[in-house]
Amino acid sequence: MEKNHEVKKIHAHVHHAKKDNSNMKMLIMTIALVLLIAISGVQAVQLTSLKEKMNEDLADLAATTKTVSTGHSSGDLTDNLNNLPSMVGGC
Repeated sequence: MEKNHEVKKIHAHVHHAKKDNSNMKMLIMTIALVLLIAISGVQAVQLTSLKEKMNEDLADLAATTKTVSTGHSSGDLTDNLNNLPSMVGGC
């Protein structure tokens, strides 16, 4: 009878250790999940802020942009395109 009592005692100890291990795993997974959610929230706020800043910068750029001139009129460009050789570096 004494052996049976010892086996039950060992079994209870192992079961208790498994339960503690399971609780520790759940705690670690919960902490990891909370950290991931917090990090994604911070990134969402940063992304929204960056998007707003880019929209402001694009609006400022569009308001101050002037037409860039190459010093040639568009007629010169059309003439140059018409005078291109039909073959370049071939037979």
